Amino acid sequence: MAAAASSSVSRRPMSPVESAVRLVTYALLIYASFLGWGILQERLTSTRYGASPTSAGHRFTSYPLLTCMHAFMSALVARIALRLQNRRPFPFFASSDYSLKMALIGVSSSSASLFGYSSLAFISYPAMVVGKTCKLIPIVIMQALVYRKWLAATKMVSVICITIGATMFSLLTDETSST
Repeated sequence: MAAAASSSVSRRPMSPVESAVRLVTYALLIYASFLGWGILQERLTSTRYGASPTSAGHRFTSYPLLTCMHAFMSALVARIALRLQNRRPFPFFASSDYSLKMALIGVSSSSASLFGYSSLAFISYPAMVVGKTCKLIPIVIMQALVYRKWLAATKMVSVICITIGATMFSLLTDETSST
């Protein structure tokens, strides 16, 4: 009976200041994690391993492994965060249908990274960035066609501005500049 009573207790609403502090904290943590990931990935992939006076060494080229490790560590950090907040993590293998769907999402995500890096042999990096940025538009279209759900006007304007901005930045920059 005590367990039922304690689970029905609701949390008090956050004040606007608490909410703003939480938002800024989360935004900074997300930014720091992406920045840290980028620095680590750059160091890992640009360092020559096994270099000696007679050998140039080898570079790390297994990008799919990086993607899989990133996914694994993200799941681990999410599980730890849920435990710290006293929330019960969703059971990963609740049903075979759920497990299959999650496996398909994982495989498609890892494959997308592999194909993206492999495409750099045929297209420039800015072209790949434009392609990734423009994927917002098909997502909006499919959401409208499949779910019959339209985004709010402000979100539609955001999608269009992001796509146009990234396209202009990627395609109109001077390739000879050092920055």
